[in-house]
Amino acid sequence: MKNNDEQVPFIDNRPIAVEANQCNIHVLINLFLMVFLILPAYIHAIWYCFFRKQPTNQIS
Repeated sequence: MKNNDEQVPFIDNRPIAVEANQCNIHVLINLFLMVFLILPAYIHAIWYCFFRKQPTNQIS
């Protein structure tokens, strides 16, 4: 018998969790997007890891 199961590549939330160095709202957003919509999850991960500007914390 031949096994013709197709393997679907699965990329999880690890890149965002590593970049954030914590479990924050962006990890949860990406988890939600991965469950329901794969392509927006990839777009969100690329934006978060490469294009997002770091928030500046200013003390007045």
